[in-house]
Amino acid sequence: MKVALAYGRNRGVTNLSVAERAYKDRQYKRCAELAGRVLQTQPEHAQALKLQALCASASGDDAAAVEWLRRLLKVCPGDRTSQMNVARLLMQQSRFGDALNVLREVEDRPDAATPSSALLQAECLVGLGLDSEAIALYNQLVERFPRSPEVYYGFVSLLHKLGQLGTASDLLDIGLAFLPAAYGLLHRKALLLSQRGMHGTALEIFSKLEDSPDYTTVCELDHANVLSAFRDFDRAVKKYQAILDRQPDHRHALVSFARTLCASSRYADAVAQLKLALEKFPDDVEMLFLLAVASFAKLDFQAAQHYYGEVFKRSPKHPTVAGSYLYCSSFVCDWDHYEQIRAVIDRDSAYVASWAFPSILFDTEPALNLGYAKSYLGHEIKNPLLLGPIPTYERREKIRIGYFSSDFYAHATVMLL
Repeated sequence: MKVALAYGRNRGVTNLSVAERAYKDRQYKRCAELAGRVLQTQPEHAQALKLQALCASASGDDAAAVEWLRRLLKVCPGDRTSQMNVARLLMQQSRFGDALNVLREVEDRPDAATPSSALLQAECLVGLGLDSEAIALYNQLVERFPRSPEVYYGFVSLLHKLGQLGTASDLLDIGLAFLPAAYGLLHRKALLLSQRGMHGTALEIFSKLEDSPDYTTVCELDHANVLSAFRDFDRAVKKYQAILDRQPDHRHALVSFARTLCASSRYADAVAQLKLALEKFPDDVEMLFLLAVASFAKLDFQAAQHYYGEVFKRSPKHPTVAGSYLYCSSFVCDWDHYEQIRAVIDRDSAYVASWAFPSILFDTEPALNLGYAKSYLGHEIKNPLLLGPIPTYERREKIRIGYFSSDFYAHATVMLL
């Protein structure tokens, strides 16, 4: 009996070592099968349970991974790493309440440089919509861990989500007082400044980062985007091209490069660039939409209508796509999908209020036209001093038409009439 038991254990050890090699080789199905054999004879084998959890997670089965980790916690109660992994997997499934309960059993070590458990708790609170509680927790963490960049990253992300950009910028100043050379904090500071319209100051920070060994591709791409927002298109294009020379399939660089070409009125270049990009990313709806926009700006309305139609097939419920498709269709007099497109537009009241032109142009109901026009003026003409107050006239036999546009090609007066 002892010999048989020893033999069984030896086979378990062999299976486990082979399973670990299979996991390293990304043979997750094979690894799970071998770990399962070990658990048949030793159901509380910690390493086998861990391998099962890792394989389930790597295969995308987060629910199974959580269950395997829970079994591991019963075998090794208080195992901090397993508890953190369970919490992370629960968060990936948006089960923030369950994750928070697990994390509250995990205490950060007193000598820890970063409060990992507390930071995940704050993320769970945000996921549950408890923003005020998350802010209170982050404030405590800033006081306790003033030299932890991760605390500032999490807190700034929450403030950014809440639209408190000024407070987020002040918080980064506090962090940089403790960590003046923190590359990540400087990068976030530059992005916040740019989002607040302070592109010049943001570019000064990016110039300092450019000379740093930590000037990563992500930072270089953000730098290029700010240059484009600052309308320094030539320098922005050079940076996009440098990134694409190193990483030709960098999707975000391809999209941002095309946007900048459009912003600098280089529509033909944008069309050529996007056609090449779509060969690599044929299902990318954003690139296809940009190609439609660039084609329209290039005055190739037939091509633009074709591309808008392709985007509409893939995103038939998106009102911006529908509105652009309908607007472009008016230039080529193609009304095959008019009713379907209008239905999409009219379902979204916010879109109708801020992008009224498709309905204003083609609606035959005066009451609806008046409503669209009023809502459009309220959303788009922010400064009433621009045109002055609209006077009221007595009804006369002639119709008085007022028309204001900065684009006398795409918004030609003849179309309105």
